[in-house]
Amino acid sequence: MLNKESILSHMRTSIVPDIYIYDSVNSTNIIAKNVADNSQHGTIILANTQTSGYGRFGKTFESPNGGLYMSIILKQKTYTPIGLTAIAVLSVCNALDKLLLDCDVQIKWLNDVVLNNRKVCGISCESRVGEDGNIKWFVIGIGLNIRTDITKVHKDLFNKITSLKYHTNLNIDINKIVACIADRIIPHQQTSDTNLMSTYQQRLGFLNKKIEVTSKETNFNAIAKYVNEQGQLIVNRDGENIALNSQEYSIKI
Repeated sequence: MLNKESILSHMRTSIVPDIYIYDSVNSTNIIAKNVADNSQHGTIILANTQTSGYGRFGKTFESPNGGLYMSIILKQKTYTPIGLTAIAVLSVCNALDKLLLDCDVQIKWLNDVVLNNRKVCGISCESRVGEDGNIKWFVIGIGLNIRTDITKVHKDLFNKITSLKYHTNLNIDINKIVACIADRIIPHQQTSDTNLMSTYQQRLGFLNKKIEVTSKETNFNAIAKYVNEQGQLIVNRDGENIALNSQEYSIKI
């Protein structure tokens, strides 16, 4: 059960965040965005379930009991959108490395965490620009399947997703997971997209393999090559390298 005192007892960062816990919300990201202007850096919104969770392209993110639904408000001015996405997804990977030990935690471009090619976590990064044209704040939304009963999800998702419990049979303290992730995100000071993307790329398990690329206009197969500093996935299609923008394209592996 989510518990503020337990989360804070596990945290190691010197920044003590405000933490708000709800039983059910439409979306932790929606709540975070509504309160971000008057919230401190590092504020955490948590819920046991979401009724209107969403991910990239506005796709529905199923949010039943057993998952972790978490949003963090960030007010550092040094982030870039792609850099923050990399920070968030790597923070989840590193937290799971610590808690799961022997599991091979990888990234599926752009912002999914996978175990054995099955999605265990989705991440959404949003921001607001002020009247002066500068970003006022970022919100990172994290949906992590912990004890989610994947046998009860929509049949089209069953072979595509997993949960920590289903994958490892471990009972992991949800409060420790929140603390491990927050410890890695809240105090982070981004300095270089180059270094971040290099580390990010090491977690991509599908490079140099055939993938399926999809968008609203097209669908084709290609070989995944690398991710550049702008976060674009470079693929080779019929001998030609193509840069894929995450705002237009998604992939299947």
